[in-house]
Amino acid sequence: MEEQIQASVYGKIAEVTEDFSTRLKEQEERILNQVPEKNDMIEHIRVITEGSIEAQVHETATQVAHEIANSVATERVEQVLDQRLPEQDIEIKEQSGGGNIIWIVLGVLLLASAIGFYFLL
Repeated sequence: MEEQIQASVYGKIAEVTEDFSTRLKEQEERILNQVPEKNDMIEHIRVITEGSIEAQVHETATQVAHEIANSVATERVEQVLDQRLPEQDIEIKEQSGGGNIIWIVLGVLLLASAIGFYFLL
């Protein structure tokens, strides 16, 4: 009798173990079918990374271009001012009216702005 009970218990344990193993394998297959292939994942990550790097490079290049344009425009304005101010100082001294200096300064500032915009575009 004891041997029959033991055989029955071992039989049930074997059935449950086999059933559990079968279900576990089925679940593993379902999960693996839902996960993209490794190569597809790598390609997807590569595309995203390249796009991100390209955007970063473009942004950096734009910033550098703006900085260079500003630097060139500033240097050019300084050169123009260095040339114009002594000439305008002589002209102002020759003229008796002091109101012209405002127009001269505004003209130089307008010229500097135009040069700056030219190099930015």
